Formats: sequence, structure tokens, C-alpha cells
Amino acid sequence: MNRTPKTLLSLAAALAGAASGYFAVQKFADRPAAAVPMGEWRTREVAGLRLEAPGDFQSTPLDLGAAQQFVEVSEMHFFKAPGFEIDVLRTVYKAEIELNFDGAAQGAVDGIARLDGIRNVQHTATELTVSGKPARRISITAERWRKALRVEGLLISDGQAYYQVQAIFDPGNRQAPADADRLLKSVQLLP
Repeated sequence: MNRTPKTLLSLAAALAGAASGYFAVQKFADRPAAAVPMGEWRTREVAGLRLEAPGDFQSTPLDLGAAQQFVEVSEMHFFKAPGFEIDVLRTVYKAEIELNFDGAAQGAVDGIARLDGIRNVQHTATELTVSGKPARRISITAERWRKALRVEGLLISDGQAYYQVQAIFDPGNRQAPADADRLLKSVQLLP
């Protein structure tokens, strides 16, 4: 199959976005909430970002499937409390790969929409900058197996690196939207 690097990257970016959205919601919706209390909000550094969060992060492998061949480095970190999860991902693509940021942002939404049991997916995306770099704020609401689900995410593009920070929560939790907003507004790239 003869594809141009730009086409391959659009595919890679979409797959990476889809994979990260898939893994995040899969973990949140399929496992019982861990008995981790919401701790004190403080500034933390994780995956090349500085952000405010209510607890320490754990690391987990990030497998991007077919897109892995285009990637130099990928990492995923998460914080989980009952009904509220934060995921932080960083993916650095190989130098010869031409990136499609909007494709990656749409891939994150599509990855969630393709999960088993997902229906009634609604989303919005807003362009902004974070630390002077292009970013997208994505809001997703959906139902999974007749339970409401909400994702508030931030994607940042910095050269060959993509960063994704997302809060996944039950919209019935009255404090969760404010916590997600606080998290996402605090995100900065480390120098």
C-alpha cells in the first residue's frame, strides 16, 4: 500500500486520539470506582505538564496499536476517585511524521463513540491556546449502558508532541464539572 506521510499521519493521529479516548472511558466505565478519596488540590508535574489535581497519578502503559509505528514516546498517567477520573497522556511522534491536530481531536471523540454500549454522543470543541501552543477543549456527553457519562478534555499540540488531559465523570456528581474545569484551566506546558 503506497500512502503519503501526510495521509499516514492523519491516520496515526486519528488512531492515537481514538485509542486514548477508548482506553480512558473503557477503564472508567468498566471497573468499579477505586476507594481513593479526593485529596488536597495542589500543583503537580506529570508527562511534561504542570496542572492542579486532587491526588497523585499512577502510570499505565499506552498501546496505540497500528499508530505505534509512528511514535517515539507515549505515556499515560491517571488519578482515580469514586466517580471521577483524570487521565494525562503524552505522545511524541517521529520527526518525519506530519501531524494533523484536528484529526487527533476528532479521533478522541470517535474513540469514545465506538465503544460498546455507547449511545447519544454529543460533543463540542473549542479552539484555544495553552502556553502559547494550539489546543482544543472538548466536551463530550454520552450514555453507556444507560448510565450518563461526561468527558471534559484538553488536547495540546507542541511540535511533534501531543498532550491530552481529560476528566471523566458521572454528570450526577454536582462537584465534578467544577473540578474538571479547575483541572483543565490549570494546565501548562513545562518549559
